Amino acid sequence: MLARRLSRRDPSRVLDNATRPGPTAARLPEADASPDRRRYVVVCRGPHCRERGALPLRTRLVQLLRQAPSARLVGYACFGQCERGPNVAFYPDGVWYGGLSDAAAAERVVRHATGQEPLAEPPLVLPEVERTEHLRNIAELVGTLERDARRRRRWWWPF
Repeated sequence: MLARRLSRRDPSRVLDNATRPGPTAARLPEADASPDRRRYVVVCRGPHCRERGALPLRTRLVQLLRQAPSARLVGYACFGQCERGPNVAFYPDGVWYGGLSDAAAAERVVRHATGQEPLAEPPLVLPEVERTEHLRNIAELVGTLERDARRRRRWWWPF
């Protein structure tokens, strides 16, 4: 079912800036709290990244991003770059960074996500097939999150 939905979607429309190589991915947009300009910090939740420090990174990012309406934290199952973990991706930029296990990594990630200062670490280079697949999955996840945020809440009881 997921594959059917993805095949009907026009990837150039969904991922237009995220899939373009070159300076578009490195450029930081101005911080803007509107949903169409919101940036997403996607943290790997895989077991190898957790062993390498993703859980403390994610915990600190939760605290820091509460004060940043222009960025939102999202968990992702696994990016497949386990030896370089913990890994973080920025969406819609489509840029991955790894090895963010030191104490100040969360602060650097937040500064990058809010457009204050780019990360000094070189970005990870994922194989194009994996990169495209992860970006499609992240785009679907972000779409679901945004749709749920706009949905009017109704009370429902199972009995």
